[in-house]
Amino acid sequence: KLERGSIFYKCNNIPNCDFIIFSTIAQKNVPEIEILKLLKNKRTGLIKGFQSKAGKSFDAFLLLKDDFKIEFEFIKK
Repeated sequence: KLERGSIFYKCNNIPNCDFIIFSTIAQKNVPEIEILKLLKNKRTGLIKGFQSKAGKSFDAFLLLKDDFKIEFEFIKK
């Protein structure tokens, strides 16, 4: 079960759980439906409009790895 804060989602039904996902990733506010997909399927749908540190826009899927880190998966060209 998730609790939504102003800038994050965290578990709220497991004692000592420190799992947290920020709702903004790479300057993109990730829709709640995609956060739920990420937790259920370990992968979101394609999300458009992320911003790189250099300011370039890109589209990607988010992946939840076994160590609970989030990574980008890019469209294969």
